Amino acid sequence: MSNKKIHMEKPLFSVRLLIAAAEELDWKVTYDGEGLELEKYSSFGQDFICNIKGVDGGVLFRNLESYIESYDPCEEAVKWVGEDGHGKNGAPDDLRDIISDMEECQNMMKELLKKWEETLWPKKKSI
Repeated sequence: MSNKKIHMEKPLFSVRLLIAAAEELDWKVTYDGEGLELEKYSSFGQDFICNIKGVDGGVLFRNLESYIESYDPCEEAVKWVGEDGHGKNGAPDDLRDIISDMEECQNMMKELLKKWEETLWPKKKSI
C-alpha cells in the first residue's frame, strides 16, 4: 500500500459549500488541497488568519469547532503585549482592547461555525 498523499485540485462539493458560506461572511478563503486558510479583519484592524485541515465538509466543521474550543483570547492577547504592558506590532495600546480584539476574533469563528452548521445540515422547514 502506498503512503502517497492525495492532493485534490478541486475541493469536494461540501467544501465548496463551506467556502461559499465563509465568503458570505466576508472571510477570504484559500483551499490548498489539504484544508482551508481562513482570513478576516477584525474591527480593530487585526488580519486574523486560521488554518483548518480537512478535505471534506464534516471534517472541516469538526476541526474548526476544535480550534474554537482551544482558542483562548487571553493567551492570544499575551502574544501582542510588549514588556511595558502595552500593545506591540500594531496591536492596540490598551490591554483591554487587545483582549477585546481576540474575543471578537473568537466570535467571528463562532459565527462562521454556526453558518457552516446551517450549510451542511439545514433544518427542515415545517409546513
